[in-house]
Amino acid sequence: IDLADLKKLNIDEFAELLKLELYSNEEGVTAKEHYTRNALLVSFASQNYSSIDDWHTAESDDMRWYRVSLQLVEDPFNRHIMALFEVQDITELKTRELSLLKQAKYDSITGLYNFSATEDLIRHKLQENIQAATLFTVEIDNFGVNSSNVGLVKTSQLLRSFADILKGIYAEPAIVGCVSKSQF
Repeated sequence: IDLADLKKLNIDEFAELLKLELYSNEEGVTAKEHYTRNALLVSFASQNYSSIDDWHTAESDDMRWYRVSLQLVEDPFNRHIMALFEVQDITELKTRELSLLKQAKYDSITGLYNFSATEDLIRHKLQENIQAATLFTVEIDNFGVNSSNVGLVKTSQLLRSFADILKGIYAEPAIVGCVSKSQF
């Protein structure tokens, strides 16, 4: 890959971006490792001519997300392979996406996995080759009657406190979920 060809797409900005140590959530590799000359040649040889990857800076208060679109093309005149990159800052989009994913996965009051996420995680765990496991549920007796008597604010505080106790007792890799208003 002739790096001079990349100047058309502002190679300086791309080089600076690679210096940021961008990480991929899925693969655990850095962009610097992913976009090497050899890796791009292998992609081209296997007819993988384009890709779109999301990368983030190291986790911190100012974490940024970037979407790198790559197109590999062969110059018809000299048969050199050129890599065309488009880099977009997608921090706002990715922050919203991650927030929505979190909302879809966690109970808003307890902060525990919701019913759907709990069910999915248990199903996934059962598909693993595990030696032993324990599944149990805990229910708060007379929850409906008590919540009617003390009100929504106190009930929410109770649920949050109970969830905190469960989280303190059962750390990762335990699956702790809120499967109904009074069942955990």
